[in-house]
Amino acid sequence: MVVLLSACTTPNPRSCLDGVCDDPRYPFCDVNGDIGGAPNTCIEGQCEPNAIAGCQDDDLVTCNANGTNFVTSNCDFGCQGTDAQASCNLCEPNTKSCDGDRINHCGTDGRVQSVEECVGTCVADSLARCTNIVPRYLPNVCDEPAAEPTLSIQNTATFDTNLDSNCNGGIILQGGAPAICVVRYGSIVIGESAELTVSGARVLALVSDEETKVAGYLDLSAGDGFNGPGGGFTLSGGNGTMMNGLGGAGFFTNGGAGGDATTDGGANNGGLASADPATLAVLIGGPQSGNGSFVIGGGGGAATLVSCRGNVVVSGEINAGGGGGSGGYFNGLFVLPGAGGGAGGYVVLQGMRVSVTGKLFANGGGGGAGMRGSQTGGKGFEGARSMSAAFGGLAPADGATGGFGGTGSSAGGSGQKVGTAGGNAGGGGGSAGFFQTYTPVGVGAVITPSMASPTPRPNANIPTH
Repeated sequence: MVVLLSACTTPNPRSCLDGVCDDPRYPFCDVNGDIGGAPNTCIEGQCEPNAIAGCQDDDLVTCNANGTNFVTSNCDFGCQGTDAQASCNLCEPNTKSCDGDRINHCGTDGRVQSVEECVGTCVADSLARCTNIVPRYLPNVCDEPAAEPTLSIQNTATFDTNLDSNCNGGIILQGGAPAICVVRYGSIVIGESAELTVSGARVLALVSDEETKVAGYLDLSAGDGFNGPGGGFTLSGGNGTMMNGLGGAGFFTNGGAGGDATTDGGANNGGLASADPATLAVLIGGPQSGNGSFVIGGGGGAATLVSCRGNVVVSGEINAGGGGGSGGYFNGLFVLPGAGGGAGGYVVLQGMRVSVTGKLFANGGGGGAGMRGSQTGGKGFEGARSMSAAFGGLAPADGATGGFGGTGSSAGGSGQKVGTAGGNAGGGGGSAGFFQTYTPVGVGAVITPSMASPTPRPNANIPTH
């Protein structure tokens, strides 16, 4: 009994629970038992020189250069693997970290699986991320990444901002202006063969995390009797009479005046130029023609294209032209003169970088022609997809044509006076609209469009977050 009790209480001479190995034959403490097979046991140091033996907690265990003992080296991001396959992690598994202006995505194996290049800078806060812009009109839209990865439009399609389900990024109300329909994805691409026609009373906002690209055709234009998306919220251009044509809508410039009985443009009722919409706190489209009694020439649409952390690229075409005014006609109660053309719209491009090499148009619509006898005057043409002005409506023989639409900084033309055969006068042409770009301080936008009417306003700056 005495012998047995003595054997049970005698310490194991190779134990290193105290972290010490005194016997030179067993110089290394195998804490986890991964090297020699039993935890907290002193083991022999005979090994292949410089060979990897395994992991010990966050340390890598290797044989020394003489093959007489094991040595440990600390791994900054932990150690994983067994025997000769063990290695130090090169990054903390399943995390992201900044490396200059890049984000390294670390996999479960402790190796960098992918690298994300930041267009801006990398911010090493609670979760490494690329800086994002704080867009005008939508200051919080970039705070959270998009829930849906990609919107890719490769064919002819239509989009109605009035449909709540289309606004997957929410509907933002604007005081005294149309609401904004936010379309939110990781990336948004309108392909080279695509034509996307947008309608609805709400402003369109295409917002991506990485890239918003228009390689095809984005149509935000107005027409005869209807506005572009978010356009026509305001009225511009004086009313006509049974004889005088209506004035075209003003925006970038004054709208063209309608004709009267004796003089082209004699009605003096063209809409006045407005303040640069960039000075407003809300995003609006082009005004429609009229003063409330006659609202006929539609206003071009309003839209903002946003890339929170990347590029906005326009290599295709954006058109936000104003609608043409209706020709003079008899509605069963009144004889109506030629209507004024609507103004072009307002398109805002915002990104960490902005590049425009395609075509930008927001030309004004042409005024409608006056009627003659029982013959209705021709309607004005929509804002042209070119550097040329939209034609005014064609008149019946000896009647009064409408004024041409405004282009660039050139105002819309005047409606003609009443023709020699009687009837009534033509309406004035509408003004062109605006284009605006925004990038962070120190980042210039590349604005080299192949065609642009009007020319985009000078690039302005927005903050980053």
